[in-house]
Amino acid sequence: MKQCTKCKTEKALDEFPKRKSAADGRRNECCACTWEAKQAWNENNKSRIAAYNKVWAAKDPEKTKASQRAARERLDPEKVNAWHRQWYAKNREKCLARNKEWQSQNTAWLKEYVARNEEKAKSRRQKWEENNRGKVRAKARNYQAKKRGAMPLWLTAIQRAQILEMYDVAVACGTQTGVEHHVDHIIPLQGKAVNGLHVPWNLQVIPAFDNLSKNNRIVEVHNGI
Repeated sequence: MKQCTKCKTEKALDEFPKRKSAADGRRNECCACTWEAKQAWNENNKSRIAAYNKVWAAKDPEKTKASQRAARERLDPEKVNAWHRQWYAKNREKCLARNKEWQSQNTAWLKEYVARNEEKAKSRRQKWEENNRGKVRAKARNYQAKKRGAMPLWLTAIQRAQILEMYDVAVACGTQTGVEHHVDHIIPLQGKAVNGLHVPWNLQVIPAFDNLSKNNRIVEVHNGI
């Protein structure tokens, strides 16, 4: 047994970090106190650590990649995922704001990446839908109900035909350009501030990427027709 000089708690010898120069081969601070001190130092020296890591990585990029890969392999995937979920829950607004800013600054790269990985994204989406059928069905039913409620009864037969035609145009655009197109509601049906109507003058055909990026926000999007 040994008493920690920091927390003054008596603990087993193996709960102290190793130190060859010490008489008993262990540090005077226990592992918990040592870890807390290290975390506090890292928090107060983020810029210094980042600068050091950048210089070290530039000297030997391959060694850096190998070191990072080895570190990832040592970690327990379940624990890492749990930590990421917990961290995201605490910093959700911060993450969303940062992602939004990054996407606005890298629109061209995102479009190129989506086009380059279309099959991979489709496969990943299909796999998610298979594992979350309940969520998919609930979302589809909710959207369809919204759409039915957003279609005014006073629409004429011509206007209803124009709505159907927009979906044919979206398919034609996808076939002609090789890029999937969606029929988008300019003012979203499920907007936060205002809900739009399912009418011809509130519809536009745009690339699927622009529609998915737009989500339920009212933004200026160039027509894809």
